[in-house]
Amino acid sequence: MAVQPNGARNRPSHDEGSSPEGQVRELYERVEDETAGWLEAVVAKRSFGRLMAMSAENAAALARIGWDIADLVLRNARIAGRADITRLARQLHRNEDKLERVLQEVHRESVLQDCFGHIAAGGELERAQVVGQELSERIVDVPEGARQRGLYTDAAYF
Repeated sequence: MAVQPNGARNRPSHDEGSSPEGQVRELYERVEDETAGWLEAVVAKRSFGRLMAMSAENAAALARIGWDIADLVLRNARIAGRADITRLARQLHRNEDKLERVLQEVHRESVLQDCFGHIAAGGELERAQVVGQELSERIVDVPEGARQRGLYTDAAYF
């Protein structure tokens, strides 16, 4: 069947309309031609373009709302997301750094206690910090047991 310029189709010359199957086919083609004409008329209007644009905006908004709802469900279920894990990793690194500083301070205080026999307090604090700094610069691989046995008691070794 050839299509005419106005959208209607040429009907075959032989008699299809006499059989029920031919009548159904002819009815189907007529409905299809009319529907195609109506849809072409609707699509040709400017309002159809606006309607499509608004539909696309609404679809994007619904998708965003859906993702926001999914995020809220995850947060309320207390399931950690990627942002939560990276935030926890940063906190863990900060805590490790603080712990390292505390351990260094404890080590420095233990060296001062070994050197002076007591923990520096009050006016001795500045002197203890200076001595601690000098000790940390001079001590090189002194075995822990050697200091306790009295092998390195001379101030020249420190």
